[in-house]
Amino acid sequence: DVTLCKNGVEAYHALMQMLRGAERFIYISTYIFGDDEVTEEIIDLLCEKARKGVDVKLMIDSLGSFRLELFPKNLQRLRKAGGEYCFFNSFIRNPIEFRLNLRNHRKSINVDGDRVLSGGMNIAREYLSATTHAHLWTDLSFVIRGDAALHYLDIFLFDWEYTTGERLHPPLRKKPPEASEHLVQVVPSGPDVRNDAYFESMLYTPFLAQERIWIVTPYFAPDQSILDALIVAKHRGVEIRIVVPDTSDHLLVDVARNGFLRELQEEGIEIYFYKNRMLHAKMILVDDCYCVIGSANFDERSFFYNYETVSFFYADAQIEAAQMWAEEVQLECTPGLAPAGRVRIMFENFFKMFSPVI
Repeated sequence: DVTLCKNGVEAYHALMQMLRGAERFIYISTYIFGDDEVTEEIIDLLCEKARKGVDVKLMIDSLGSFRLELFPKNLQRLRKAGGEYCFFNSFIRNPIEFRLNLRNHRKSINVDGDRVLSGGMNIAREYLSATTHAHLWTDLSFVIRGDAALHYLDIFLFDWEYTTGERLHPPLRKKPPEASEHLVQVVPSGPDVRNDAYFESMLYTPFLAQERIWIVTPYFAPDQSILDALIVAKHRGVEIRIVVPDTSDHLLVDVARNGFLRELQEEGIEIYFYKNRMLHAKMILVDDCYCVIGSANFDERSFFYNYETVSFFYADAQIEAAQMWAEEVQLECTPGLAPAGRVRIMFENFFKMFSPVI
């Protein structure tokens, strides 16, 4: 069973329901873990579960949450309650081996091995909340119930062992595999994956598509080969739409992306700018064949440097739900990149060269 969480309020309630229902273990991986009332509530619930004997593990990226690693007061409460936490690629624990470019950007909350919440959402007030508020970002997540959750569990176990040296043996419910009409393919990518299937699939997608490719991403800075493939697809008559935030949380990335978007717009590709708030969702819709949702942005960092996880959904229900969500997002967009003068284009092209390391 797969359920899309179309905003941070739906994701919040799905997450809290999952955590309250945990009986055996809760394994969380996130790039950012905030310090606010939302994470305070989550830590309280994790502590409660840990005291009841639930195995609680929290893995956070060191760079994404560097302030929390410096001042882990809330996390120490979790450890005292019986839970554990670690920081991936820690610059404090291993300053010599720390690699700035290798970031664990994966996001998953796995409960008892049979349900997982994943997508683009980090864990902080701007990503999820009990009620909507002015600073809540637009994001897209999903809950998987069933055997596909075990693939996310395997990824977490590998990352945890790499980070801590501890091999976990989570207690799983013994039950036969269940048949389902919801076909899901979980695809990890990153330096730990040989012959990276995610990048190869993104490179192949423009040649596979017959009717449309819709791309929703907060940061757009693709590899040149993918950029060229999108242009070729457009020349074949494929409808291509790219939706990005009007203003993201990274100014230099916005400047750099416009160089890519301007090149695509000149080829007739449709560009949309989401106006109301920060758009943090990552979704790709290809014809009526499949949609891709996960942690990966449409940029070189996600393709080649970050540790990421995405899911390919092939069932009609998920494709239709993703299309409806994308259409609602586009209603809040303005189309087209405004013309620019020579000086602005010069700056865009300058930062475009450095986009892989921004």
